[in-house]
Amino acid sequence: MFTEVYTHMATKGAEFLLRDILVKAEPYFRLNNYSISSAITDPDAFQLLTDSIIDVIEFSENPMLAESKGLIHRFKGRDLYMPIDSPWRLDDAEEKLLENMSEMEMKQALLQVARLCKDDVSFDVERFILEELIIEQRLIHHGMKRENPTNFCRFLSKHQILTSESLQ
Repeated sequence: MFTEVYTHMATKGAEFLLRDILVKAEPYFRLNNYSISSAITDPDAFQLLTDSIIDVIEFSENPMLAESKGLIHRFKGRDLYMPIDSPWRLDDAEEKLLENMSEMEMKQALLQVARLCKDDVSFDVERFILEELIIEQRLIHHGMKRENPTNFCRFLSKHQILTSESLQ
């Protein structure tokens, strides 16, 4: 259920969009003279960090918040970030390689590939990779690392449930 809810593409799209709204508002928005990220150090400012902060940013008169306001409009219109998901499974060597790479190293590797085929696309691939692409590394292991927990479950038919053999 965790993967179906918390890592659902719409949930992640909304999460990253909200993050960008707050990050872009950070230099220009104050809560009791504290920035958004430093408001946790002051109880009075911290209590202002509610969901309504998005509305406060949206209706602010500060022209420096235009980019955040544009993202809020996008969020409220449900124009969320879309995922680019890998349709294939990586082998152990590929996973190990990626585990040790930072987001910027992955972007640099993608840029090398993109430069080979940039004539085949109709948008600025380099700008997309460097400025818009979000790479999230996530390993969900259900407490058993690489083992699938269902491999350790026994599934019985309704006829086997009451037999003594199935209880052993």
